[in-house]
Amino acid sequence: MDALGTILPTRKSIAIGEKMHIEDQAARARIAIDSGLENLDRHEMPEGVRYYASDDLYAIVGRNMRVLWFEVRADGDYSVKVKVKA
Repeated sequence: MDALGTILPTRKSIAIGEKMHIEDQAARARIAIDSGLENLDRHEMPEGVRYYASDDLYAIVGRNMRVLWFEVRADGDYSVKVKVKA
């Protein structure tokens, strides 16, 4: 039986993860520019970048690399908006 490997990160795995994160951020930034989001009010959030069209409407570039729009519902929570004219 083979010995179990470690689950602790190594220098190599950390470097690979950091490189992938930087590439992911660059891809999201390109999509934001291509989608015209760079003209909106940009806010850095812990979970990612939000592009505000108004106080009640903002967009993100999701994990699937698609632009998702959110709007404030009547109860104050945000929900995904299907069609947007920004």
